[in-house]
Formats: sequence, structure tokens, C-alpha cells
Amino acid sequence: MRRGEKDKWSTDELPTRVNRCVNRVIATLTGALAVVAMMIPMASAQAADVAPIASVVPVADTSADGIQRVAKTHKPQVEQQSFTAAPATAMPAEPSAPTAPTGPNGGTASGSGSEGELGDDAFGNGNSEAGNGDAAAPYSLAAEPRSRSAAPQSGDAGDGSDSASNAPAAPAPAPVPSAPSAPQPQASPQTSRAVTVSADLSGLATVGVTWKQQDMKDADKAPTYQLRYFRNNAWSQWITIPSIDDDFGRIGLSPSYYVGDATKVEAQLIPVAGQTITEAKLITVDSGYSAVGDAQGSAYRNGNKGDKASIDDPYAVGETSAVRSDNAASESDSPRPATAGWSANTPAASGAVSATLTSGKSASASASTTTPTVRTAAAVTATGRIHTREEWWVAGNPAMTWKPKRDGHWKGAIVHHTVDRNDYTQAEVPAMINGIYLFHNTQRGWGDIGYQLIVDRFGGIWEGRDEGVANQIVPASQVEGAQASGFNRDTFGIAMLGSYHLDVAPTDAQIESTAAAIAWEFRALRIPSPFGTFQFHGTQQRVTGHGDASHYIGGDLNHTLCPGQQVWDRMETIRARVLGYMIHPSAMAAVNVPNGTYYINSVAKDSSSIEIPMTANTANTANGSNAATPVYNTADGARTQLHSATGKPNQQFTFTRQPDGSYEIRNVASGKALDVADDRAWNNAEVRQWTPDNTAAQHWFIRDSGSGYYLQSALGDYVLDLSNGRTADGSTAALYSANDSAAQKFGLASADIAIPTNRNVRIESALRANLVLDIYGGSMANGGALQIYGWNGSGAQQYRFRLVGNNVVEIRNVRSGRVIDVPGNSKANGVKLQQYAANGSSAQHWMVRRAGSGGASAPVSFYGVASGKSFDLPGGSQRPGTRVQLYTGNNTVAQQWRIR
Repeated sequence: MRRGEKDKWSTDELPTRVNRCVNRVIATLTGALAVVAMMIPMASAQAADVAPIASVVPVADTSADGIQRVAKTHKPQVEQQSFTAAPATAMPAEPSAPTAPTGPNGGTASGSGSEGELGDDAFGNGNSEAGNGDAAAPYSLAAEPRSRSAAPQSGDAGDGSDSASNAPAAPAPAPVPSAPSAPQPQASPQTSRAVTVSADLSGLATVGVTWKQQDMKDADKAPTYQLRYFRNNAWSQWITIPSIDDDFGRIGLSPSYYVGDATKVEAQLIPVAGQTITEAKLITVDSGYSAVGDAQGSAYRNGNKGDKASIDDPYAVGETSAVRSDNAASESDSPRPATAGWSANTPAASGAVSATLTSGKSASASASTTTPTVRTAAAVTATGRIHTREEWWVAGNPAMTWKPKRDGHWKGAIVHHTVDRNDYTQAEVPAMINGIYLFHNTQRGWGDIGYQLIVDRFGGIWEGRDEGVANQIVPASQVEGAQASGFNRDTFGIAMLGSYHLDVAPTDAQIESTAAAIAWEFRALRIPSPFGTFQFHGTQQRVTGHGDASHYIGGDLNHTLCPGQQVWDRMETIRARVLGYMIHPSAMAAVNVPNGTYYINSVAKDSSSIEIPMTANTANTANGSNAATPVYNTADGARTQLHSATGKPNQQFTFTRQPDGSYEIRNVASGKALDVADDRAWNNAEVRQWTPDNTAAQHWFIRDSGSGYYLQSALGDYVLDLSNGRTADGSTAALYSANDSAAQKFGLASADIAIPTNRNVRIESALRANLVLDIYGGSMANGGALQIYGWNGSGAQQYRFRLVGNNVVEIRNVRSGRVIDVPGNSKANGVKLQQYAANGSSAQHWMVRRAGSGGASAPVSFYGVASGKSFDLPGGSQRPGTRVQLYTGNNTVAQQWRIR
């Protein structure tokens, strides 16, 4: 099957086909993070072929009947129960409710026609070091090679599960798919003999099976594996799960499957014709967690006891913390509900992140009572901080049998899914991860989780493999995982918790956090783009799925459908989101402008500006008829939009600098401040006017992107954006994560300057009187150099302004008729300016900004629309003949001019 095509398997084929191939993801997680805050998903003006994710609204836990609170209450346990043989002429009859367990994992082997236990020796404990790049072979599924989904956009020369077939229901609308419907029972073969087992469970449980038969090499001859579990006084329907886990590297071991607070489980293995199950074990894993109480809440919302006690004492009953909800809303009595949001300041030199939690009006941020360890205190991504191993780890877990191997040279990311239930609650996530650790440690023999990171359906990002955070950005010291055979030294693995090979799609929050985590890694590793490639075993994409055909390096290694078709369908979106997160406005230089009144002009369409739309007012005229007259809108809640330049007060904004370097921005017509609705920054958050209240929701940083300014909300790394990249009159302006598109770039032009357009002018340097802009040699040709020279009254030193927007001008030389131009529309500092035939491009449009006081004679600066950079005299030179260059605005006299 080619990547990007829909799965053509029929429903009838799924149990068999999935058995053979789909399961290799529950491989492992790992702690692969260190410091840096990647920000924000791809914004609205993205490529047409990348389906935008509308928002990252906090994901509600819709599993109201599920577990709402968990605690680390006891020592984890892993036990085995032997299967017994039974005729497989029909599915087992519905048993009555089981008796209460007699002890932890106290199992009872049962089944009709019992022929005794099949064997009692444990097997399937792989002893190869999966952390070695060429050892364990996750996802060795024989599948048709996938074609690459997109041609590489750029490259550099480096050195060098799919899922249980329990037929979930179609996903509900975003943000969270509905829980899977009950799986339909699968008919059992009539000619084979099944083996069955039942076992009592304790704690929040995970199960799996090991088995032996005559042919232990051909995956096509693997048996059918089915299970059901008893929970809430009722049996689930039978679920067909793959009997082989390709993460393990050989047949005979299933993936683990989380059954939560079920008290009993039954399983059967049905061999194919010509095979006999000679030995089989049911592996039951008690995670050390229990569901506690009936109070609403979750492991993400901290109890009074915090997390410390339960980490140190597994038998101390206390609610797990698992940190604050990644996108949890804080409630307040304010008419404008406020939500805590992350803001981060990332020093570019070190890549370290200093993250703080900010809250909106009348909101009290629900910060975690758990203090992260020193090594992870700065591990924050755009969608929230990374949950540490300590948060899911239970004291009493079996010790890791491998020491972390710190010789990775990560160049890319591989995306997986864990082939697990999709209807888990937020509270259950830590128990699920610890169950995976126990299963990987004791049954695979890996000693730890294979993935560096796991992302749950609520957007939580979890550290997996040990020491990944501590060594993530140490050169040549990234900790290897066990997530893709042959690629563990050169890539890191990130797994989505759930099964995505059928109809259930990952949630928006899961996509966002997966992208944020990858971007966080890439930024720390100085990887420039998720769309690039690197060289290792051929050409590899920077971000791809496990089953990419480029990973087929011999035999069946990495032949898998992982991470499932639903994730493959979203791989381009993930890459686009990663790029968006890598563009990090908080790390960009802050722009300081004098307090004053400005037009906010769009780089995407510099003839248009941001405004508060006018409203119609119906008034009685003298003759008694009704007439609608546009008036300025002064109401709270009026939204911002883009409109063609009018120069009216509703397009003018007063900027007032705040102590932290941000600005309050008030509309001149209404006196109201630009405000983020509900004090909450997220994609498509409404930007409107509101009565000034001096909160972060009304403060904005001006950030220099190098090609225009971002207006970044003080609530976080979100910027003002023209929704869907539209520039027509009336297009909405809202918040969105930075994506480097022109739809998010703006320029500021002073609104209190009258530009003379009806006469010739000279443009004189503020450095010295009579030193004016001049075209070298009076050239009439394209490319004539712009320089300074003593005033001589010639046409080569005279100019005429033409307004193309709100104080956006074209500057035409009187002698040549050509306009001042940036060669190649460059955005680089130091490029020398020239004259060129007018072509209407942004390379020839300049915003006029007041540079000081003094009324009409006050100096001004000219800023390029496309670059956001200013006319500049290198080193403040006053020497006649000095070429005028483009340079980042610095408010020095070398960038100031007087219009005479």
C-alpha cells in the first residue's frame, strides 16, 4: 500500500491482516528532551494542500464514565498464566460474573475440554540491545513498500502497529474522537484447536500474550488473538488484537493492551491450519496504580498531597499529579473567562528555555503542586511542559537492565502509534505508560521504554526513555531509543498513545503536541526545517513515519504500516505544524518605537491596514426618511479586520510602551484597547477591542521577523494573523501561531505625519544640513546607485511621493522617473539601495515613521514594507558619495531624514 492511499483492506480481512502487520508501535518511549521552547503550530496562511487544524482548544475528557482519578498505591507486579487447550468450535459462552479476586493477579486456567497446561517456562524475553541502532527490529512487518509522500524540499549531507482490530467508531468532530464502539465478535475457525486462559486482575492493568508453535519464523502463520475483560459488572465484547508485536523483532509476543480497572480477563489463541500452539502464556501487568474515589478530576489536576509522596512511597495513597492540564482552563468570576497560558523566553545562544505561567483577568493559574526535577524544569514546549518519568514511575518498578547509551546523533524524527485503546481518560495516562514500561522491561527484555516521547490524546507530552532530557542537546550524546531498527542512533521516536490504523484519527491536540515536541527537539538540535532530508541509509526525510519505505534496510526490518493510515494522512500537516513551532517570536528581537499613533499596515497587502470596523447608525433625517450613516464603533467586543487604507481614526492606533517592553495598542476612534478574547492565546483566538484594563491580554510585543513585524500577544507565542491568509476588505484578524507567512507580518507608519504628494521634495539627512539623497551621476538607468551628496538643486536630488497605502509611499526620482528600490527585494542588512522602473512591488514601497519631535520639521525614517528595515548610512557616515543601505531599525540619527 502506498503511503497516502486509503487502506483498501476489507473489514473481513482485518483480523488476519492486522494480525500479520499492524502492531509494531507499542515499542517504547524515551526521555529525549532538554531545553528550549518550540512555539506554535502552522498558521492560517499555509499551503493549500495542508489541511489546517482550526484550533488547539483544550481537549475535554469526554470519557465521563471512565476513571477520573488514580493513585500510586502499591508495588507493580507482572505475572503469567498458562493457556489450556480447548476445541475452537465456537466462541466461549458468556460466563457469569467472576468471583472476587483472591489475590493480586491470582489466575485460574480454565476452558472447556481442558487438556492440561501447555507449558510453564517464560519466553519472548529478547536479549538483543534494542538501543543499539542495528539490534532490535521494531515493526518488521512485511508490507508493500510505501512511496514517499512528497519530494524532499531541501537536503543536507548527514553522516552516514499498527493496531488492535477492535473496529472503533468513526471519530467525532474535533477536538476529541468519540470512544470506540464495542468491537464485534470474531468467528472462530472450525478446524483448528484454540487455547484459552482466564485470570484475575488487580490495579490498573495491562495484558499481553506469548506463544510458541511449530513455525516461529513465518508471521503469516501467527494465530488469532482475542480477549475480553470484565469491568463494571459486565463483560466487554471480544476484541481481536495482533498476536505478534513487530517492535519485539520476532514472532511469539503480542503487544501490550491496557484494560484499566477490569477485574478479570479471558483470552484465546486460535492457530491457523497446520499449526498447533505448543506453549502460551497470558502476561498480566499490575501497573501499581489504582482508581480511587469518585470525585471528578484527573491525574492532570493535582490533589493536596502532590506527587512527591507517591513517588517515594508506592504504598502511600495519594492522587497522582501528572502536572497541570496541558491546556487546562482556569475559571473565574469575570465576565471574560480567563485561561492560563504558557509564555516562554528562549535565549537563542543557549537554546535554554525560561518558562513562566501567565494568567488572564481574575484568573488563578492552576500550577502543579509538583516541582519538576532540576534536569527537566525547563523542558517546555509550545503546548505545555513535558511530563517527567517521575510522574508516571512507580517505586517498586523492576529496575532498568540497560544503561542509557549516550551516543546518538539525531538528525530526524520518526512518528509511531502505540496500538492501544483510544477511549482512555486523561487520568489513566500515567498508568498506561507505566504498564508499557513494565511490559517492555519484563517481556521484551529491553529494560526501558523504546520511544523518547509519548503524546496522549489530550495533548500531554511524556518523557519515555531515561536520561533523554538530560542529554538531549549534548553533542553526540543523545540517548538512543529502541524505536526503529538501524535508525536509533540517528533519529528519535515519538509515539501517539492509541491506535490509528482504522477509523479513529488522532485528536487536534495530539497532532499539535506531537509537532510541538518535534519542533522543540529540532530547535535544540539546530535542525533547520522539518521538510528537509538527511543522508543515512540513503535519503531520509526529517519527519516521517516508521513504515516509510526508506527505512527498509534489509529483510523485513521496519516493514510496517505504523503509525497507521490516519497519521500518514496527517504527516504533511505535522511537518507544517513543526515548522510553525520552530518559528519562535519570543526569541526574536523586540522592536522599540516611540509612543505615538500608527497605522498597522499589512505586508501581504500594503494598501490595506488593520481597523476596527465602522458600524451603521440609522437616524431620522429632516424629511422623516431613514438613512444609514457609518459611525465609529465604540462597543466592547468589536473585532479587528483588514481594510483598504482610508486614513480614518478607526485605522489609527496609539502605541504606549509598558515596563516589560510590550505595548498597549488603543484604537483612536474608540479609545478601546486591542484585546485577546477571554485572556487566552490559542489558534484563531478572537482579537477585538475592549475597555483598557492593563492585563496581558491587552499587551503586545513588536517582534522583528527579519521581513516585517510580528505583533505577538503577551499571553504567549501567538501573533496577529489574517485568517486563512485572506487580504480582502473585511478579512478577520485573529491570533495564530507564527508561520513566517506574509499574512502575519505588519509594518508601522506614523499616522500624524502629512506626506506631501503634490510637489517635489528633497530628502535631507538629519546628520547634516544640505546632505541629501542623490542618484549617482544623475543616472537615468535601472540600477542607478542611491547615495548622499551635497545639495545642488538638480533633478537627480529631487523626489515625488505617491501614496499607495496609509503613509506607505513610492519615492520617485524627478530626473529619471524611476523609484527607490531594494535589489531583488532583499531583506538582508547592508544591501545597497538603487533606482528602478516602478513595478508596484513591496520592494519599492516605504512606510514613513516619525523619528523625533518638532512638528512638520521633525525627522522621519523610511522602512521597507517587505523587509521592515530602514534607510541607513553605514556607520553614520557623512561623506558625500556614501551609498545608502538597508538596515534593521535602530532609531539612530543615521536613519533619520527631513523632508524639505
